Amino acid sequence: PSPVYGGDVFYHYGVVKHIYDGNSPLENSQFANEWAHYPWLMHLMVAGFAEIIQDPWRAAIFFPVLITLMSGIIAWILARKLFGNVALSLMFTVLFTAGLMMPMLTASSFTIFVSFPLFVLLAFYYSDSNKKSLLVGLALGLVALSHIAAFVAALLFLALHSLYKLLTKQNDLKGELLRLLIICLIGGAIALLYWYPAFFVYHLDTPNRWSSYVAAGEELHFTDVLT
Repeated sequence: PSPVYGGDVFYHYGVVKHIYDGNSPLENSQFANEWAHYPWLMHLMVAGFAEIIQDPWRAAIFFPVLITLMSGIIAWILARKLFGNVALSLMFTVLFTAGLMMPMLTASSFTIFVSFPLFVLLAFYYSDSNKKSLLVGLALGLVALSHIAAFVAALLFLALHSLYKLLTKQNDLKGELLRLLIICLIGGAIALLYWYPAFFVYHLDTPNRWSSYVAAGEELHFTDVLT
């Protein structure tokens, strides 16, 4: 499911084990008394899967299979909406789930294959009413709990999609602003489960200890020590 010495994979497994052992996903898995360093939705799902099979290591190994299955379902529904043709939809689904990259136990892999495509699907085809916009807001929140960069990309996608709807007269300005308000309120409330400390604890001044260690290494000429 992952490279033999994939550093990201082992880091993410550490977060999964942290949650599986009964710790809060809001807590940092590496530093005591610190908030989570990375969005934790995938880790929480893997820990839940591990609880079912009672084996966190096997859960980590086989969860990419679940990512592929979830991705296939989302891709199939999206393709059917886009093409309306079974053959093209099947081709799109296979290429998307197997042609991009091999799903791994990483948050970026989960985001690329599951949470972001789900958000795109709902934003495109299930936001024609205020009630359905609640689902889009939920999907936006899930992206926020999946990956930092993807959350920013989702907000940009939402803005461009709204502009497209206004230019093509699919909605008027008042209706579109109301739709955006609903989506952003729901998505923002969910996003605060991860983003709250950055805004209200660290006030956007977030010292990264890893960066400090790197800087210290440079001051000590660490590469010279290795040679």
